[in-house]
Amino acid sequence: MIIGITGKYGSGKDTVIEYLTNKGFQAHFLSDEIKKEARRRNVKANRDNLIEVGIKLKEKYGAGILAERIQSRLTADKKHIISSLRNMQEVKVLSRHPQFVLIAVIADKQKRYEMLKNKAREDSSKKFKQFLDTKKIEESYDPDEKELKKVHQTAKIVIKNESTKEELYKKVDQVLADLNKQFYHRPSWDEYFLKLAMLASERSTCPRMHCGCVLVKDKNVLATGYNGSIPGAGHCDEIGCLVVDNHCQRTVHAEMNALIRAAKRGSSVNGATAYITNMSCTNCSKALITAGIKRVVIFSDFHDTLAVKFFTQAGVKIDKLSVPRRIIDYDLESYSSARK
Repeated sequence: MIIGITGKYGSGKDTVIEYLTNKGFQAHFLSDEIKKEARRRNVKANRDNLIEVGIKLKEKYGAGILAERIQSRLTADKKHIISSLRNMQEVKVLSRHPQFVLIAVIADKQKRYEMLKNKAREDSSKKFKQFLDTKKIEESYDPDEKELKKVHQTAKIVIKNESTKEELYKKVDQVLADLNKQFYHRPSWDEYFLKLAMLASERSTCPRMHCGCVLVKDKNVLATGYNGSIPGAGHCDEIGCLVVDNHCQRTVHAEMNALIRAAKRGSSVNGATAYITNMSCTNCSKALITAGIKRVVIFSDFHDTLAVKFFTQAGVKIDKLSVPRRIIDYDLESYSSARK
């Protein structure tokens, strides 16, 4: 999930960002990208210099350059907040992500003034009218200021900061609950078992390829396997592979390990489905066919074309699906029963 935060000076957006950060979100500020650029240029990071650097960056690379730089570093395994969105091009860049949502935090002028006083900023002792004048001066430098209103209007979610901090937190919690429902994807059975195969592959000790296999019957897992060295031998990722004719002779393939584990437990795999990260090799395909596997589900091909030929001749159904989401969608903070 990627949340873009926009809001006027003193609206409370920083409070929202701090609250979301405490709930596990990773915060990114477009203004920090300007500071990084200033350091690269050996420019002193004072206000006037940063404004000039920001303007030159946008003139050379386009108005969305700051968002593009941040987007390139976003990872799927984390939740992100991006602040300081000030123009529509930045919003367009981030909107390429399917789980991006723009939130505007708004407050009336008096509330914003009170928020700034509570932050004890340098201008906090100024009268309300002076605050309004200062705000206008501060905002007027930005060539994209006319865009800020469009950004606010584009926001799909608006949070009104009109009471206490605690009330603001409650509104944020409700927004998160709604977003979790919107973005949550319950995996199909095939996706679920393929994801288990991916997880099994993480145990692999083969540096040449990580493979995982899950044998399933009637939606029950019979056995799992991954490719690794035979018991008692060193792991290939520690001592190197024993390669002959482009095949490691020390490694037992994921499918074979799954079949062996099922046999050890006395579990029949006749009529079962094999969920495999990669298409089987010839030897593994023969073993699966002989064991009675009736369906193979994969998301990645393999150079061994005989496996497909043998599966087809034996009447084994082959389904190639898209790669499942590579993250575990588990957010403890969002579950009501986990809250104190």
